[in-house]
This record gives sequence, structure tokens and C-alpha cells, in this order.
Amino acid sequence: MDIMLSTVPCDYPFTSMTIGPGGDCWFCCPEWIANREKACLGNVLTSSIKEVWNSSTALAIRRAMYDNDIDQWCRKKGCPVRHANAVFELDSLSTQRRGELFDESTVARIRQGTPTLEGFPSYLNLGHDYRCNLKCIMCASPLYTKQYGNHGLSVDQLTEKIFAEITANIQWVRRIYFSVFGDPFASKRLLMFMQRDLRGASHVELEVLTNGLLLTPKMWKSIAHNRFRAIRVSVDGARRETYEKIRLGGRWKTLMHNLTHLGEVRRTDSIESFEITMTVMKLNYREMYEFFDLGMKLGCDCVSYQYIMGDLGNQDFWRQDIDWNIVGFVREFFNSETGRNPRCYVEYLRHIAEMTPPRATAARGT
Repeated sequence: MDIMLSTVPCDYPFTSMTIGPGGDCWFCCPEWIANREKACLGNVLTSSIKEVWNSSTALAIRRAMYDNDIDQWCRKKGCPVRHANAVFELDSLSTQRRGELFDESTVARIRQGTPTLEGFPSYLNLGHDYRCNLKCIMCASPLYTKQYGNHGLSVDQLTEKIFAEITANIQWVRRIYFSVFGDPFASKRLLMFMQRDLRGASHVELEVLTNGLLLTPKMWKSIAHNRFRAIRVSVDGARRETYEKIRLGGRWKTLMHNLTHLGEVRRTDSIESFEITMTVMKLNYREMYEFFDLGMKLGCDCVSYQYIMGDLGNQDFWRQDIDWNIVGFVREFFNSETGRNPRCYVEYLRHIAEMTPPRATAARGT
């Protein structure tokens, strides 16, 4: 390539890897991908992370990024990067969100249009352990349990393989995210990694997505030595009745106790960001405003809203059997004072603003 590149439309193919249940890998969330089977980079049960990082599929996606020809790989619906029409300027990465994840050698390769990268992902999203202490009505974890087994042997073996390779390449790693499929505090090995294995890697930041029930003040003390960029808690309701209908096995009183403690921890600057998230569905959409108020009361930096990943629990309102009343409610929320608050993050739902109901068929003879 004769022209030196100065921009790329997305950082994920150059910085990140998501490892899902069973060991399949993608650059980003599978829900943001046009065809998850086609875009699967490989499997870390049968290959190393380094091999998957520069697989033939990985190289093809990076070439598409260089050519700005990404429709065959990426969906716009649900992807906050594409929906924002983001462009990463290589000359000003320090001022851009996630720009700090680009290694200098990676930037040099991008400028030359070289799809093969040195090193290792700087951002690892470890979602391979789907085990959880709850059975939420819209969650896919039971499907993974059925597919991969209840004993967890393959999950534990996969975890050991991943952690061994991360430890061997820790100089490349800048951030580790636990977990999009299960709850990290329900996994003994993931918890052990947070409690012990990272003590010699102070440059690595952690992000955690949890249901919050096991993250008690005592649990926090056991992991507080780490650098936490963000702790995100999936709550999904602003009222006890709604929460306990959705998050089966959850206890509102316990959750509020733990969230109050996390708010206190955030005020000491021990974590960089404290967030709560709502998966918007038929059961809870009317509580979107209350949910933001709850986040402000708890001292959250961000209150985030997202959609169900699959039509699970018959709670999805925008894919097949679209409920236009709910779509209208969500669109009004976007334009409200609450929805425009900088601490309210709605980008995962932003594509709903572009949905329009089918026009009514004109009466004959008019």
C-alpha cells in the first residue's frame, strides 16, 4: 500500500479480543457482528491466543478496515462505534476513547497497511466462563450450560490455558474485562486471578461486569489491590418487584447494600468508574427514568441501557414482533432531559431511534 494510513474506522481489530463460551473468539461483541460464524477468528481450545490474533480471518477483517469496507463484517445496529461514525485518528490517539489501547508497534503497522500485528491483544474480554449465581429470564447462560456441560471441566481447562498465555504475554496486556456471559464472582478461578495472579502486573487495569450480589464489602477487600477502570453492575430494574421477577434468585436488599458500598468506594477514587446497567425489555422499560435516578442516588458515573442479546424470555420488543409502543417510549427517552444527560449512556440502543413503523395501507378508492 503506497499511501500511509492515518485513520481506521474501529479500534477493536487492532486492540481487542473477546473469548466466548467454548473458546470461540471475535474482535468484539458477537452481537455487533454481521455473521458471527464467518467473523469467528478461531478457538483458543485448539489454538493459542497469539495464533488467533493473526488468523486468516483476523487479517481479512483488518484489510477491510484499511479499505473502509466493513459491511460484510460489522452490523450497525447495536454497535456504538459504527453508530457514532467513529474514526480513530492515529496522530491523536491519546485524546480518543480507547486510544490508549493502541501499542506503538500496532500504530506503525496500521500506517503501512500491514494486517499482521506484533504481540498480543492489549484488551481481553474474558466471557468464556458462563457460570452464574442467578437464572435471569433473558439470559443465555442456561443454553451454554446445556451445550458445554454442567461439570465445568472444559471451562476450567480453558481458563487455565487462557491465564497461562496472558501471564506469559502480560507486558502487552493493558486491560482485562470480566465478563459478558456469566458472573466473575461465581467462578473460583476468575476470582482467584483477581485476588492473586495480578499482583505483579500493576500496569493492567480490570473491568468487571457483575450482578453485584457476590461483590460484598468483604469480597471487595480481597480484590481491592487491583487497578479497576470500571465496575459495572447489571441491575435491570428500579424497583424490587421488577428486579426480582427478572433476576431470578436475586435479593434487592442485598444488592442495594452492595451497591451502596461500591458508591462509597468510588468516592475514595479506588475505582475509576462505577456504573449500573439496564437491559431494556418488556418487563422494565417503564422504569428507565427511575433507573437513572437510582444510579444518581448511588453515586454512579454512568447509567447504561442496552438490549437483549437474543429473543430470550419472550422479553425482546424490537426484533421480530416489534412493539411500537415500547419503541416510541424508548425514542422519547432518548430526547428527554434524562436521556440527554451526559451520565446516561444509550448508544447500544441508539439504532431504535431510526426505526419507523410500517405505513398503514391506504384504503381502496382513496
